[in-house]
Amino acid sequence: MAAPWWRAVLCGSRGWRGFSTSAALSRRTPPLGPMPNEDIDVSNLHRLKKYRSFDRYRRQAEQEAREPHWWRTYREHFREESDPKDKIDIGLPPPKVFRTQQLLERKRVLQELRANVEEERAARLRTTRISLEAVRAEWEKTCGPYHKQRLAEYYGLYRDLLGGATFVPRVPLQVAYAVGEHDLMPVYHGNEVTPTEAAQAPEVTYEADEGSMWTLLLTNLDGHLLEPDAEYVHWLVYQLAQRTFHTFDFYKKHQDAMTPAGLAFFQCRWDDSVTHVFHHLLEMREPVFEFVRPPPYHPKQKRFPHREPLRYLDRYRDSHEPTYGIY
Repeated sequence: MAAPWWRAVLCGSRGWRGFSTSAALSRRTPPLGPMPNEDIDVSNLHRLKKYRSFDRYRRQAEQEAREPHWWRTYREHFREESDPKDKIDIGLPPPKVFRTQQLLERKRVLQELRANVEEERAARLRTTRISLEAVRAEWEKTCGPYHKQRLAEYYGLYRDLLGGATFVPRVPLQVAYAVGEHDLMPVYHGNEVTPTEAAQAPEVTYEADEGSMWTLLLTNLDGHLLEPDAEYVHWLVYQLAQRTFHTFDFYKKHQDAMTPAGLAFFQCRWDDSVTHVFHHLLEMREPVFEFVRPPPYHPKQKRFPHREPLRYLDRYRDSHEPTYGIY
């Protein structure tokens, strides 16, 4: 067994220069449990049991992913720890899905496709044509609402609108602005719509039961000129004049009588029509917004910045005088 420390010294006569070196041998900390695939004999891979089907591999992988492990995954390392109490779900409950009925329906569709000779031949020759409308309708019924929720959380809508509460937009909203006589500008989930295209009231369609009551709201999160946390509501149920509005306060007042169900949003940047609206319609000077950039992030300064450029020290100086080129 090698010694944990070793040292060698080379000495010579007066004409030689003394030389010394040292190194340390550190011990690795043993793992807290069995490592992944530790039970697999890699010396003879041909004798391992084959899956012979992607479905079998997928089921085994999903079962293994559900098992508790002592190590942290990549997502767990970089995911921000959040308290579930901070996010309150104020939306509609998820629809009841019977797993047995879902599997039977999927099996019936597969049997019909396999029995159809033309569909089988088109799939084999890669000439199958799939209706995008049918795909989108299926997406809206299955994972689409959760994708929309993730997008809204990414843009910070729930944080700014509802003070941290969240909901799954289970009711699809079809929103489009008329541009000219024959064109429409649709609103999806974060796409860009110019002020010229959004000058008129949009067309909003959604599916609802007969006799049910709904509320539509169009609000501007970042457009208030005086209060940073306030909004401008463009219309609520029907066209209204712009006024100061807080979605959180509005929902808090009527939370016993309403439940958020759908969501569609777009981004809007300045164009020439904004100047016309302020000068001729509002009869006021056009405001100027300045973006306040956050201070640049720098990691903790290293005492010995090994292999770092000379400008590395400029990040941690109190003044803006650069060190590059001085020494």
